[in-house]
Amino acid sequence: MEKFRKYLFVERLLSLVSGAEFFKTSFAWFMRACAVLSGLGLLVVWVVLWTRVVNLDWLGIIGGVIGQAIFLVFGYVAVHLQLLRARDVANLPALDDYRVIPVFVVFIKMCGELLAAFFAMGGVVMGVFVWFAGMAPAHIPGFGYSGTGLLGGLMFILVGLVQGFLALCFAYFIAEQTGVFVDIARNTRKER
Repeated sequence: MEKFRKYLFVERLLSLVSGAEFFKTSFAWFMRACAVLSGLGLLVVWVVLWTRVVNLDWLGIIGGVIGQAIFLVFGYVAVHLQLLRARDVANLPALDDYRVIPVFVVFIKMCGELLAAFFAMGGVVMGVFVWFAGMAPAHIPGFGYSGTGLLGGLMFILVGLVQGFLALCFAYFIAEQTGVFVDIARNTRKER
């Protein structure tokens, strides 16, 4: 059997996969790929949204242009945030005991940050669009409110900011709880 050992690859594969460097590196590249794909997807959505803007009256077009500019800022924030968090994952220290949990702590924080940016900037876009066009540009998941006029625009902005803040708080809470479980497990192991 020892003679054939060099042709058997599962043992080497398991050794590679069980190392901390594998998870850090592969997940960092996964996050970078997601950043590129989400950037391309957001660019497509941005182009498609222009078709709705050009069919409006002149005030709606002004609101649409402002909204599209804010959407571009959101796209930049979303892609850059994912790339920064991918760098954070790649720079995590190699741990012998828990390899995947630190990666997911960073990932959970990133998800909350993306949701916060989406809700906050989405609320501003919807509010500005309502002010200029007199209506919401489209149904956006999470924005159940539908109003018009000055108050309607303010409500969109307020609801977006509150939802963004709550999403960020909740994601950081989950990430910190996950980290606390690791600390508890490490301390319990040391006491034995």
